[in-house]
Amino acid sequence: MFILRPCNTYACTSFAVYIDDPIYAMNFDYVPRDIRLMVQEKNDTHIFSMHFVEGDFNPYITGMNDQGLYIGLQMQYPTEEGKSEKNEDELFIVEMGHYVYELTNVDETLQRLKDKRLIHRPGFTVHGLIADPLGNAVIAEAGHETNEYQSISEDFIIMSNFKHTDFLNTPNDEINGVGADRYKKAYTYIQDHQHGFDIYHAFEGLEMTAQYGVSPTLCSMVFVPNEKCVYIALERNFDAIWKVSIEDKTIATYEGFQQNMTFHIPSDGVVSSDLINGNFEKYTPYNEEEGAITVDRYVDNGHEKQHDNHTEIKANATEKKKNSYTPAIIMGLCVIVICLIWFILKRKKQ
Repeated sequence: MFILRPCNTYACTSFAVYIDDPIYAMNFDYVPRDIRLMVQEKNDTHIFSMHFVEGDFNPYITGMNDQGLYIGLQMQYPTEEGKSEKNEDELFIVEMGHYVYELTNVDETLQRLKDKRLIHRPGFTVHGLIADPLGNAVIAEAGHETNEYQSISEDFIIMSNFKHTDFLNTPNDEINGVGADRYKKAYTYIQDHQHGFDIYHAFEGLEMTAQYGVSPTLCSMVFVPNEKCVYIALERNFDAIWKVSIEDKTIATYEGFQQNMTFHIPSDGVVSSDLINGNFEKYTPYNEEEGAITVDRYVDNGHEKQHDNHTEIKANATEKKKNSYTPAIIMGLCVIVICLIWFILKRKKQ
């Protein structure tokens, strides 16, 4: 059973964008605590999921499977009345995340929800963004009499913390409620980048909607279903990006690190404080147990490359050393040439 507690302040922002390749993104904002990043396998399907650590509980917050189905849960305000127990035809919205372990697209998810009445737990109100790579995306909420949905109407959809189905067909400037300011910021930013939207634009959108204070942004995630990868910034450090491969079950430094590292994600996941503080000793380097090389990743002009950790790094270091000598060598040659010209001219005058 998943038990979540409401934030002291209102936060969390997510969006799904289909301008170029499909991209999903989410800021998870909560009172400071560890985040657990997991990749699990069920029925030949690999699933990435993000959980926060609260004692013995590790509640699901957001995730994507290797088929590209994404389900992210966020708090909704104002809070609504909940139930402690559910009937057979009811489903706590916090349990909707389970579908990412079973289903492959939005249509299947909505079909499953067709026979379930979404309800809240007492004192905790939540809604969910569901998206897939085919361009289908919907915000699911528990209505007063039936489930309520806001489907994607443009080439992107944004979820904040107000009840979105209360503002269907409402002009942006008339939308109000908790998180409406973040919703409008994200909307304007995505609208202004209609000619190209990649992971860097997604992170910029997350950075401008990041939160501080009592419940700051703890984890910012950009999901790229066509790559089966998730890019992650921790605690608002958007200069240091990690990359999770759902297929390989690995996490790697992607951008902003002095050292290239790739680790297997263990069955109980990777903890955010270990990544932030450099506590890597509990994690197994990728392929080390087979005696193979470590595959490192780095960015060169925006393109991901791979290199052999045992030979390429040494070669790169040697090349850098050679490159550091180049200016001095060129300068020395120039001095020699000038001296020769001066000597020749002097001899001619004599």
